[in-house]
Amino acid sequence: FRRVLFRSVHREALDWLRDELVCWFERKGAELFKDCWVARDDYVGVILDRSPENVDRFFAEHARGPLTPARRVEALQLLEIQRHAMLMYTSCGWFFDELSGIETIQIIQYAGRAIQLAETILRKGIEDEFLALLEGARGNVSEHATGRMIYEKWVRPAVIDMRKVGAHYAISSLFEDYGDSTQIFSHLVEREDGSVLHAGKTRLTLGRARVTSRITGASSTFSYGVLHLGGQNIYGGIRDYQGHRAYSQLTSQFSDILHRGDIPELIRSVDKQFGGHFGGATFSLRLLFRDEQRRIVERLLLSADQEAAAKLRELHREHATLVRFVGDLGIPLPRRVMASIEFTLNDDLLIELSAHEPNPQRIREILTEIEHMKVSFDAVTAEFRFRRNLEAATQTLAESPGSLAPLQRLNRLTGICAHLPFPINLWQVQTSFWTIADVNYPAQLKKARQGSITQQKWVQLVQSLAEKLKIRLP
Repeated sequence: FRRVLFRSVHREALDWLRDELVCWFERKGAELFKDCWVARDDYVGVILDRSPENVDRFFAEHARGPLTPARRVEALQLLEIQRHAMLMYTSCGWFFDELSGIETIQIIQYAGRAIQLAETILRKGIEDEFLALLEGARGNVSEHATGRMIYEKWVRPAVIDMRKVGAHYAISSLFEDYGDSTQIFSHLVEREDGSVLHAGKTRLTLGRARVTSRITGASSTFSYGVLHLGGQNIYGGIRDYQGHRAYSQLTSQFSDILHRGDIPELIRSVDKQFGGHFGGATFSLRLLFRDEQRRIVERLLLSADQEAAAKLRELHREHATLVRFVGDLGIPLPRRVMASIEFTLNDDLLIELSAHEPNPQRIREILTEIEHMKVSFDAVTAEFRFRRNLEAATQTLAESPGSLAPLQRLNRLTGICAHLPFPINLWQVQTSFWTIADVNYPAQLKKARQGSITQQKWVQLVQSLAEKLKIRLP
């Protein structure tokens, strides 16, 4: 019964939304298209090719007459509404019993996009009426009990508008050297002005950019200011561009406050200048799109990780003799000291195994120290790092199979395998080497027998490598 109720109420909400959108599409579409439904069907050609030439062709064929840029945007938005109205009925969303499943959430997201566009060009209040109907759809998970809860938790935060794209661009410009024009998903961002100011570790980026949807052609120009206080402490704002004079005053004010080093005043100015009464909004790192958010956070964490590694190494270096002395006496070392030893030795080994030319002697010294200090040994990561090194060297050889240098390097690397206390998965290296040898070895062997010194050296290296990799040459 719950399954039937969930699907029927869910379907009722989507059917209501579809009917509303169809009504408005026919009314507004009649003003723009010769036949709005024929245009809707032919719009698939624009979806597959959004080049300006193809869009011009589409409007030349279907528009009632020449359209102003604003009317073209409206026409494309109407067609996008219909596209998402059809996507709401994607079949996978109706095969499952749970309202909060990823399939159902996805089709509600299609509905959310249709509503977003509809409220831009048609009328307000569609979302409220849709949610009132969707609230009757019940799920099986208490924290996602109704369709409204799912919409507010997952769909509404996922809605992307011009302002969010501009805010994303503003924050990421602190970490990316964007050119004059850059593409952020389905939007084109053109930088009209921009600068980064420094005061110690504090950075302030100020700029102006135009954001254009590559789907509908809608565009807006924003001014922005983002303050980076270090780490994850990013605070900024974005607002509608209000002319050259207002923008110049904004940048001058922010620059002056930063140079005075008055950070609290700078934060207050962001709130004041980008408040709602200026058509703006403030934001933080949380507002970034997920992929870019993760990439920037990883960059910030890398800096923290490097700092922590340096401190652990320093601790290990300062107390190395004491640690060895206490270890020889058989006295247990404090847990924190052991942690610094374990990290330093494992990290030294990984660095050496990842080097272009690993030092076999240094590797043996590190392994001996690991065994002597009885610390945990990360064999899985060590094997992976060295295997990737071997595979990269094999790829270099494949790109230049007749050269001696790649062969010599691969020989040196494979020679290290026998001295490691863990096995290396050589399957990929063996397969690639066999392919290289199968193609090149017979011809090179023939030349070597004819007296070519270079080919003789090449053959010797290949034979040595084949022995280490346990491969029989053709």
